[in-house]
Amino acid sequence: MRNKEKREGVLKLEVHTAEVWVYDGVEPEAHKRALVITKTMGKRGKLKYSFSNGALTNFTLCEYAGFQAQRYWIERMFDDAKNELGMSNYQVRKWAAWHHHISLVMQASLSLLKEKIKANAGKEQEKKSRYRQVLQV
Repeated sequence: MRNKEKREGVLKLEVHTAEVWVYDGVEPEAHKRALVITKTMGKRGKLKYSFSNGALTNFTLCEYAGFQAQRYWIERMFDDAKNELGMSNYQVRKWAAWHHHISLVMQASLSLLKEKIKANAGKEQEKKSRYRQVLQV
């Protein structure tokens, strides 16, 4: 299965899904989950396992593979928020103060993301205008 483009080419994955029941020992009964297993094709294939609360019939194998690939970007966002925006630098005594701190960090993260998108859009427009100028010459 071809999942996404990478710098080195197309990432090829083997994807397997199965319906499983998970019991955590705390809840009174087990919950039905979808187990998603992906393996990258290549010399050093990497296995990734994750659970989803979506039903197997609701999503295709490609969609489940995409969901699992998005984990990287979520983890990257949290890492950036910790390192650049001080998400882990809080000294609070009450739950509400912690919520305020995290909310401000998430708002700052969203603002930075919007600025990055604007900057990239400007670069794309500049490339297109240069390309048009080359074609006109």
